[in-house]
Order: sequence, then structure tokens, then C-alpha cells
Amino acid sequence: MIQIMPTLEIPLSKRVDFNLGVGYTHFVPTKGSGSSGAFSMRTGFSFHKSPIRKPKKPTRDRGMQVTLEGGKVNFGSDEYDGGTGALVFTYKFNPHINLGIGFGGDFVSSYAEDGVKSLKIRDDGNVYHYNSDLDVSISAVKIFARGSYRLTDRRFSPFVACDAGVRIYSINDLYGYDAADDNSTIEYVLEKPSSMGFFAAPAIGLSLRTTNNSYLELKAGYSFAPGISGKKGEAEYDTNSFHFIHAASCKPLKMSAPFISLGFTHTFKWGEKWGK
Repeated sequence: MIQIMPTLEIPLSKRVDFNLGVGYTHFVPTKGSGSSGAFSMRTGFSFHKSPIRKPKKPTRDRGMQVTLEGGKVNFGSDEYDGGTGALVFTYKFNPHINLGIGFGGDFVSSYAEDGVKSLKIRDDGNVYHYNSDLDVSISAVKIFARGSYRLTDRRFSPFVACDAGVRIYSINDLYGYDAADDNSTIEYVLEKPSSMGFFAAPAIGLSLRTTNNSYLELKAGYSFAPGISGKKGEAEYDTNSFHFIHAASCKPLKMSAPFISLGFTHTFKWGEKWGK
């Protein structure tokens, strides 16, 4: 196993730190083939003595903020399951309002029962039907705008947030496109689907100020997005002295789902005096 995992150590008190690591894990087989990789997140706590007391910095009501977050998509369901992560840059206008932009990725699998249907007609009148489940592994790069509102300026506070932007999808593994035999697979008829679409993800959560200018944010929400368009196609070919007409169709792939995520936000001094 090879793992790259930048980790943040977030002080919760003088003697307890919360550790949050987000990165990539690659698995190399010791026998045969079939290496794989995955987005990874690790959390934990560190306990220690703290003989040095640092002077407290005042809470900044304005300034640039950076958020690192990761989480789970569609908890409790097998039809659409995966992970999500993002790096977000926002500006804190006051103790409540933050606006900015973010970049990230979603890594999910989508499943559709009888997702692929295929029909072949042979020139002697024989007709062949094929139905296949559609099992897809999808990665998506996303660029979005974010706005959030922290209801109070206390250590614990509820907050609301919303992301809105664009996802660029990429199909990694596609099972179900091999439902036809002979020389004409469904992948040959349809080609692999790929798409770009808009999404909006409102959420609610709880914010914990761990130091005067650092926050842990746990939130849950729902990502609304149009499905990746299903495809229809038709091809003709000859094999074994027969002529075939092959038509196939693929269901749209669901891209809307609930999510839950944990993030760490820090407010920097840079930009503290903007607008004053």
C-alpha cells in the first residue's frame, strides 16, 4: 500500500488535538495483477501535555479563509455510493457570512437494474433480446461557488451553506455494455457515456470553533444534479453469413444524492482590513 495523506492537527484544548487526514491510497498487488486506488480520509485524536501557553489571538471578523473537507455520498444506499472532497477559498465578510469558490472531486458508483437493453434482428427473421444491469464507476471534477451563513458567533453554532457549480464526469469502469455477443457489443453501438452538468448542494450543519480562528464543520445535505444522459444507438454488421441490425439503449445515470461531510476552516489575517 502506498499512501499520500496530508494531515491537519487541530487543537481542541491544551491537551487534546483532532487529526484530519485527506489523501490518496494506492494498492499494489504482491501476486498477479489488478492494482487499484481510492480517495482516503483518516481521523483520530492525540492526547499530550502542553506546558507552553501561547497567547490567544483575537477572533477575526474578516479575512480570507481556506476549507479542506471530505465526506460520504448517499449514505445507506447501494444504488449510488461513494466519496467526496473539496478545497474551498472563501472571504469572511463578518462573523456570519462567507462567500467564495471551491474545487474538488466526487468518486461514486451508480447501479441501475435492467439499465441496458439490446435488440438484434437477423436477416432470416430471428430476433434476439438482451437485458443487462448497468454498474458504473464515475469520477467527477467539480468547480463551484459557495455561500454559508453561521447563525451565531458562539463557539458552537448551527450554519447553512450552499454550493452551486459544474461537474465534469468521467466514466472509469462500465459493466453492462457487454450484453451482446458476436461482433457487436453494446459498447460498439452506444459508445461510453460522458457528460458535464450543473449541480446545487444545499446543506445544514454544526460549526465548532476549536481555536479563535479555526473551525470544525460537520454538515449534511442533498446534491441536486441532472442524470448523465442515457444513450441510444444502432449498428449493422455481417457475421457467419448473416446480416444483423443491432439497436441498444442505456438508462440515464442518477447523479443526485444526499451527502455528509466533515471540514476544517481557518481564517487568515490576510484581507482582514479589506473594505474598512
